[in-house]
Amino acid sequence: MYPATYGRLAVLLSLVVILLVAGYSVLTGFVAIRYFKATHQRLNREVAAHIATFSQPFVGMNVNHEATERIFFNAMVTNPSAEVYLLDTTGRVMIYEAPAEKIKRHQVKLEPIQQFIQTKG
Repeated sequence: MYPATYGRLAVLLSLVVILLVAGYSVLTGFVAIRYFKATHQRLNREVAAHIATFSQPFVGMNVNHEATERIFFNAMVTNPSAEVYLLDTTGRVMIYEAPAEKIKRHQVKLEPIQQFIQTKG
C-alpha cells in the first residue's frame, strides 16, 4: 500500500515542479522581451528629434518624399535595429524606409506615442 502512495506523491510532486518551472520560464521570457523593448525605446528616443532637426519632411502642405526617405535611410543605416516611419495626425504610416514585408500595420494608435512624448520617454 505504501509504495503506491509514494509513487502517486512522487508523480504529483514532479508535475508541480514541472508546472512551476514552465510558469517561471514563460514569465521570465515575457519580462525579458518587455525589458529589451523598453531599453531599445529609451536608447532611440532622440532619433525623431534629430530627424526633425536635420530634415524638412514637408514642403508647404506636401511631403518631401526624397529628402525624408534619404534621412530615414541614413538613420536606419546608422542603427539597423531602428525602424523609422512618418505618421500623419491620425496615425497612418505615410513614409517608411523598410522592406514592405516588415510593415505589419499601416495605421498605429497615437496614444502610446503621445504618452511617450509627454513623459519624455
